Amino acid sequence: MIRRATPKEIKHACETFHYAHVTPSYKYAYSYFNAGGGWCGVVIYSAGANRNIGKPYGLFMGEVLELVRVALNGKQEHTSQVVAETLRRLHKEAPNVKMVLSYADSGQGHVGTIYQATNWLYVGDSKDQPYFVIDGKPRHKKFLDSRGWPASIDWIREHVDGKAYLKSGGDKRKYLYFFDRKTRKRLEHLAKPYPKQPEK
Repeated sequence: MIRRATPKEIKHACETFHYAHVTPSYKYAYSYFNAGGGWCGVVIYSAGANRNIGKPYGLFMGEVLELVRVALNGKQEHTSQVVAETLRRLHKEAPNVKMVLSYADSGQGHVGTIYQATNWLYVGDSKDQPYFVIDGKPRHKKFLDSRGWPASIDWIREHVDGKAYLKSGGDKRKYLYFFDRKTRKRLEHLAKPYPKQPEK
């Protein structure tokens, strides 16, 4: 079962269950409950940090959202099912949205399994985005911004954590999900073969 998430649920799930430990800005956020009624966390969609998020795909502002967090505690039956249910709810609540995009963080060993399981299009990788490791935890620029810290390793070492360092974030694998069939058909030529987990 899903319902709109409360600010308290959003904050707790993002800071506890997600590796970034940051609550992003959001437009739609849903709490998910498993078959036993246990709360599993939240799935969050935003308008995107870039106002031109839909421009490369011929879409206008308001027609595209970004899935920015899948912050779950592992008590859900299937993560892909959680994402699929929130997408169905989102489509009802935001009928003007034609496409949702999201990124799988290869730096965390993610290839986008949940997107592949729910029939998203994989359209390639974006450039490597290094992140800060502060007090042993990965911290992205949004986390620094939320605290008013400059994105400077020298400043972080001087004022926050003398042992902080920068780490390669790996490429971000971009996926697209379509509510509008015509839009999907128009953009299907961008699709690439799904990336696979490297063999251990």
